[in-house]
Amino acid sequence: VIGGALSLIKTAIIYFYIRRFFGTGRQLALLASSGVSPLLTVTIIGASIGYDLGVLSGSEYSVLIWIVIASSITSMMVARLALKV
Repeated sequence: VIGGALSLIKTAIIYFYIRRFFGTGRQLALLASSGVSPLLTVTIIGASIGYDLGVLSGSEYSVLIWIVIASSITSMMVARLALKV
């Protein structure tokens, strides 16, 4: 129940920022936020486990997180241009 609530809150926050900063329609913003939310969650969990096990250094952890965030933003921009929304 807590995980579901957190997932909905995170999706709502991402939805808000996509609508506000990219000016997209409701459908595209909902689609993008529902796709980005699990990607961010899985990457952060995997990176945290890797960091805790000593597989990743602090700088590698930071780079991995920033790559996922940048790819999420970039994919949203590409989708907006491709769909001309």
